[in-house]
Amino acid sequence: MKLRSLFLIACLILIMSISGCSFFEMRKKPAGYLAVSGETEIRQKIAAPIGILIPGEKLTYKITWLGIHVGKATFQVNKDESQNNGKTCKVVLKAWTNSFFSFFYNVHGTIESIVDAQTFKPLRYNSKTQINKKFIFKEMEYDFQRQKVFAVDKKGEYEVDITADTMDPLGVFYYFRKNQVLLNEPIEMLVNGGKKNFPVIIYARQERFVKTPAGRFWAFQVEPTKDSERQFDDSLNAEGSMHIWFSADMRRVPLIILLKVPVGSAQATLIKMELPES
Repeated sequence: MKLRSLFLIACLILIMSISGCSFFEMRKKPAGYLAVSGETEIRQKIAAPIGILIPGEKLTYKITWLGIHVGKATFQVNKDESQNNGKTCKVVLKAWTNSFFSFFYNVHGTIESIVDAQTFKPLRYNSKTQINKKFIFKEMEYDFQRQKVFAVDKKGEYEVDITADTMDPLGVFYYFRKNQVLLNEPIEMLVNGGKKNFPVIIYARQERFVKTPAGRFWAFQVEPTKDSERQFDDSLNAEGSMHIWFSADMRRVPLIILLKVPVGSAQATLIKMELPES
């Protein structure tokens, strides 16, 4: 796998679309771990979702690759006045290499997604990434009345059919803000990446306490099926498996994103959380 592919997945896996806490340490039951049994009891541990996006939220992540600190990422929700009479939010993901790693491999990326604040439907999506002296971009505009997405990148323009429930690549990170979680029940998503729609099936597999530099959280783990992972393998030209831990409170904050690849693992861990009052 190329280094470029690996780092972009590590940083921009916060896209799909990304440490003070070791994933392997979380496999053990930490002090204060609350054992639960029975389906009803487990479901009660996951709070009902907040149901909306709130401008002012900012999450900061530390990105490691093979245990080495290589960069940071931020995930922020801002108010947007440009479309839909101001009833939209701008979700912004930024990822960049630190000064040490940039000496060998300099990456800076920004992704902006304009979404309806109530329905979470995407309206516009723009990504810009600079890798050393190379620049990569993608722009997408969603038209749900015509059930089309219009995309453009350096290779040309594209028009792809979509359905009413299609999400943009950042959608998975706020999907759970609006939808309830049931353990071991399939969650079907359709993600549009510009040229292609990706049917994705994910499961919430387990709950437990997760400790990060930003705090200690009761959390649930999400993982895609093998078939869904292969969809992204083909797109990203990289094999791997992904797990995401979300807080089980109403805000459903992404806590840890772990990507395992043939040459090691990349991890994004929440280190700071700035939340406005709901």
